[in-house]
Amino acid sequence: MDWVTLTRRQVEHDALPRVCMVCGATATCVVNESFAHTPDWVTWLYFAGFFPGMIADHFFTKKMRVPCQFCAKHRNHWQIVAWFGGLGWLLGPVLLGGGGYLLIAVLTSWTSVAAFIVLGVAAGVGAIVWLSILIYLCNTRISATKVTDDDITLQGVSDAFAKAARDQQGAPAQ
Repeated sequence: MDWVTLTRRQVEHDALPRVCMVCGATATCVVNESFAHTPDWVTWLYFAGFFPGMIADHFFTKKMRVPCQFCAKHRNHWQIVAWFGGLGWLLGPVLLGGGGYLLIAVLTSWTSVAAFIVLGVAAGVGAIVWLSILIYLCNTRISATKVTDDDITLQGVSDAFAKAARDQQGAPAQ
């Protein structure tokens, strides 16, 4: 995975290369995504209090909408993370309750304390696996590392897209 800096002109004039941002194949669809970036020092202001952090966050966060190029396979690039994250929160209580019911029904010879210990360990392992996958998905998605008035830097794009965008920036304007 690579990073690329796109100019506002490229973004606003839909002059991005027709290369999938994830795999480098020919892009077949465009997904408009709004990227935002807040300087790291703003996060530290939340330690001074919620309102100073919130005020600084409001004034120093820069946003830019980018018409992201994707192939049909990757058009749901960001939705997968949202669905997986939301599904884990929704399925967790259901699986925990169902697992507890099955555990108690099958292992009636165990004491109830042992059953709940096994259930708790299983739920903990499941939560760690779910959270690990979610963290991996979040860290490998395309995201903005810098947004200014003139450009945006995206990380996690395919090498082919980054190269095509850089070559396009070096070409004379038409």
